[in-house]
Amino acid sequence: MKINYLKYWKAVRYYFKMKYGLSQEELDILLYIYDLGYFSTRKLDKLEKLFSWDKDRITKMCTNGWLGAFDSPTKKDRKIYEISPKGKRVITHMYNILNREAGPYIEKGQNLADLPYMERRYTRFLIEMMEEIEQEKERKRLEDQRTTTTSRS
Repeated sequence: MKINYLKYWKAVRYYFKMKYGLSQEELDILLYIYDLGYFSTRKLDKLEKLFSWDKDRITKMCTNGWLGAFDSPTKKDRKIYEISPKGKRVITHMYNILNREAGPYIEKGQNLADLPYMERRYTRFLIEMMEEIEQEKERKRLEDQRTTTTSRS
């Protein structure tokens, strides 16, 4: 099955921003540093040039538990950072949704009328997305089953 990773990107991105209170820039930083390990703010300089200026963004991300900060062993950098376990969990979950290995955490029977308008629209879309993915998986399973049965004959 060919996976179109960006097909649901807008809805998945909105879901994570809404659920975790992330700004677009914070989410972009988490995606960028997901596989970096330890890094200094100099590593983010290129990326930061794409964002609106916010000198406290990294500090806020540390305070909110998205990054861990450590004193640098060298004099070049004052602090060394890494993505926190919380940040890794969120980005891993995002990749799992885009890979169609998991779905967003939407409570069954959630009263959508209680949600603000845009959240309600995106939540409905995500529910339909999950139903579509389940149908695709079922089609693939039946196809594989037919192929296995045909090859045995």
